[in-house]
Amino acid sequence: DWEGVDLTLVSGRPISFVEDLYTPLFLPRPQVQTERYASLRPQTYAEGMEKAEEARPPDLARMPRVVGKGSMRPAPGAAAGAGGTYGKLLPQGIKAIVPYEIDNSLLVRGPDQALAVWSAATGQEVGELFSYHVKTPATLRRRTSAMLPIIGQAVGARKVSIYNAAVLATHPLNGVWLTNDSGASLLGGPITVLEGGTYAGDAQIGNLSTNDRRLLSYAVDLKVTVDPSASQKQQVAATKIARGVLTLTWKTTFSQTYTIKNKADAERTVVVEHPAQPERKLVQPAEPTEKTPGVYRFEVAVAPGKTGKLEVREEQTMLQAVELLPLDVDALKQEVARAEISPKTRDALAEAIRRKTALAEAERQVNELQERTAAMRKDQAEVRNNMMALNRQSQGYQRFEEKLLAMESQIEALQKELEGKRTAMEQARKALEDYLSTLDVGA
Repeated sequence: DWEGVDLTLVSGRPISFVEDLYTPLFLPRPQVQTERYASLRPQTYAEGMEKAEEARPPDLARMPRVVGKGSMRPAPGAAAGAGGTYGKLLPQGIKAIVPYEIDNSLLVRGPDQALAVWSAATGQEVGELFSYHVKTPATLRRRTSAMLPIIGQAVGARKVSIYNAAVLATHPLNGVWLTNDSGASLLGGPITVLEGGTYAGDAQIGNLSTNDRRLLSYAVDLKVTVDPSASQKQQVAATKIARGVLTLTWKTTFSQTYTIKNKADAERTVVVEHPAQPERKLVQPAEPTEKTPGVYRFEVAVAPGKTGKLEVREEQTMLQAVELLPLDVDALKQEVARAEISPKTRDALAEAIRRKTALAEAERQVNELQERTAAMRKDQAEVRNNMMALNRQSQGYQRFEEKLLAMESQIEALQKELEGKRTAMEQARKALEDYLSTLDVGA
């Protein structure tokens, strides 16, 4: 039953979820065989791989409050008795919040008389792990549970809006850029975000080592809209001819423009996540705010009621190799017609076309003579067949014999001419091959 409930209804689209924090979790440990290599399990890293600029001091008036949602999962082999690592995560200067029923012995009065949580544990690095020792002995009845605050101090945080087109195409997410300057390692888990003392949404975060910085999002920012638009342009950036091969260097420019409209009454800092593809080179902006293995992150400040733009331009280079000798004249003319090729390359291709045209003409003449010779031999065969049906002493036989001798003389002349044309054809082919093999033009 509700009795005297002070109810507040919040509009918007907060990110919320339910996680079972009561059921014990038993994580299996790998069994190591003697003198055998145990391959690593797949790893997921969300933090930036490059050093980002120093985080600016948080805006305390607009800072959301970040409160842990309960016990975190212990690492394999680590002590599992500690409660929530994120007992309280609050920016400097904001009054503390007590989200759970906690023994009054754990509560103290701060200098401003606001209720604060005293850290109930001390942290200490143990090898590659981080252990937490609960200061106050815990007393629990059987079949009961409790949540103990582990960290009770402020950490660096800066409110941002996070846009990723693969997550939501039109709106960014309300988020916080969290810096773990608490001096203790924080295990990953769920987080409840309170803004102005009001529930703003839930978030989840991975393990956060000391001085690590990480983004978390907790709701949809309905006051900011983003319109992404993409375009690309392809052109030949360079040409080179060497050893009979024309190499074209194609450069494709990919442009992605993010148009950001801020309908809020305060400035928004939007962190745009743009896919990072290894085969592309980032041209504009020169450097991202932060880079992860999968995305570039760019910060864009948009004034209230204004529209801002972010243009991300990338370039990709590809090589195309074209062997010139097998190309016909028309294909070579298409290469010469490219507007992007250099004058030296165009002149070299023009000379190749001239030599290729001479070779093609020589080949045409050789083929023509071969066809004439073949037709003459076919006629000879028909004459011989007719002679076999006639008497050798007849006038018809003698007439066919004279015709056969004349045809043989013509064939001999054709063969002599064909031999000369073949020699000219081979000379034209060798001239073209020698020219292309010694040609070296371009970068």
